Amino acid sequence: MKIFHKLDGTDDWISSTEAFSRDELKDKEGNKIPNGSSSIYNSIYFKKPLLCTELRIMMNQPIKKKSFSITYVKFFTKNSKGIMKTSFGTKKMCWYVNTNVPREDQNLYTYPCVKTIFFGTANDMFELTTNRMIKNLNTGLCVGYDINTSEVVLKDCKSEGSSYQINYNLDSSIYFDRMTGTAIYYEKTKDSIMNFVDEKTETHVSSEADKSQYKKENMLLKGEDYWASVPGEKSVTLQFYFGKIHCQSCKQKGKFEKKIIDLIKIFWVREPLDFSVYTWNAGGNWKNVGNFKKNTSMLTEITLVAETATAMMIRITNGKDIPDFGNTTSYAIKEVVVGCKSSKLKVGKFDDKDASTRSFDFEAQNYINNGNQNSLDDSINAMTKGFESLVASYKEIKKNLSSIDKLCKEGAVLRNKMIELSKSVGDDAVSKLNNFDEESRQSQNSRFSAQLNLSGETASYSSSLGVKS
Repeated sequence: MKIFHKLDGTDDWISSTEAFSRDELKDKEGNKIPNGSSSIYNSIYFKKPLLCTELRIMMNQPIKKKSFSITYVKFFTKNSKGIMKTSFGTKKMCWYVNTNVPREDQNLYTYPCVKTIFFGTANDMFELTTNRMIKNLNTGLCVGYDINTSEVVLKDCKSEGSSYQINYNLDSSIYFDRMTGTAIYYEKTKDSIMNFVDEKTETHVSSEADKSQYKKENMLLKGEDYWASVPGEKSVTLQFYFGKIHCQSCKQKGKFEKKIIDLIKIFWVREPLDFSVYTWNAGGNWKNVGNFKKNTSMLTEITLVAETATAMMIRITNGKDIPDFGNTTSYAIKEVVVGCKSSKLKVGKFDDKDASTRSFDFEAQNYINNGNQNSLDDSINAMTKGFESLVASYKEIKKNLSSIDKLCKEGAVLRNKMIELSKSVGDDAVSKLNNFDEESRQSQNSRFSAQLNLSGETASYSSSLGVKS
């Protein structure tokens, strides 16, 4: 017996299993079914979900009779949970929703699988449903597309119905229902960096040469223009709130979201000498990620590891005097990049894209959602506080090491003195005091003893002292 399947009604049959005999069948526990078994059932389990529209069962050599007969065939499936991965050079990349506020119309990216697991947001976990849709586990939204931009985004599963159902091309690439000739692919960008600073980014600057030619918006738009500060102002601050949510009617409008960032780049036109770079997460404080002194480079690049951010700030404190500006300071920036090493998923013509960019594999995984898990920020903050406490304790001990050594030496001297004193005031001396007899006292006060004898009180006095008369 052998089983075949079809991805689509117009495709050729694809082999699903190897040819096997009835005697070689195994049960669910992996035990071999004995020869001549009278069982009327054959069960076949697939290690991964079999994605198809038709199945064919090819049989030869009937066991008991000269013909085959089938009472019924049943198909069972479960909603498999797992990751959608692809090879990106030497790395394994997974589909990912880069936000802590996942919502409709959010873009899907390819991001290193190792990092998606590290952040533990479940934004990389998807479910293949029985109605041929791919659903994001964390949001309950389906993988869909934006008809205007051709970008793959999260969509309400019910809003477009079968439009987001998944079909398969001959090379197993994926396309959406009624979009024959297309495929989902990842868009290769320069250095594979996705920049979150764009024309929608809210920007604040403490100095701006003018509102037209050297305005702050020039840093957000690709072009020849640039932002410039007012000549003579040494201290200048720039802030980029790329995590502010801009949407038409969503309930999160105006709120802030965190994004994973790997890289910060600043392309200077007139570079400062001294400046610092900070990142900010909603609800937290500004975190310093770079300090630069006596800078002479026209490009500032900061590589980050496991960082999330809502905004980025540049604080300039000193610059060189420029003759063209009357020997005063002036700063200028052409472009700012704050992003992650990822690529955007899009939908395009099937034949126009490299085969490697449209090849995705669903890898089923066991998934446990623990609703009581602390957020990454809470865990990092707790770890930081514990670490700072340990460092403070260590510094205090180190500062008192000399005092501890001095106290140890003084303690040793006192111990030796106590040992010497114990010889003088020891058990023998205590015994002599306890056994101090009446005669010694009487010899020192004979008149007192004589009076005791005359009054007949000697016995009583001896008894009260605990000595024999």
